[in-house]
Amino acid sequence: RKLKTSFTQKIKALGYALVPSETHFFLMHVGDAKNFRARLLQEGIQIRNCASFGLPEHIRIATRLPEENERLLNALRKNS
Repeated sequence: RKLKTSFTQKIKALGYALVPSETHFFLMHVGDAKNFRARLLQEGIQIRNCASFGLPEHIRIATRLPEENERLLNALRKNS
């Protein structure tokens, strides 16, 4: 829970909007999720595009191990 709180605060500090969640995964508004996902795949990071849920401007990410979270944060910094 502490890891999720820290992780989501860092994502919000980068300017991303998150949909509140009680679980270890959450939705993040990114605009064009399809292209955003493609850019992250180039970094070797796979996330879920939520277009199939009717949310084409959101991706779904999960809290993971600290080093994995940091890798995603670095990719978000590069792609924001």
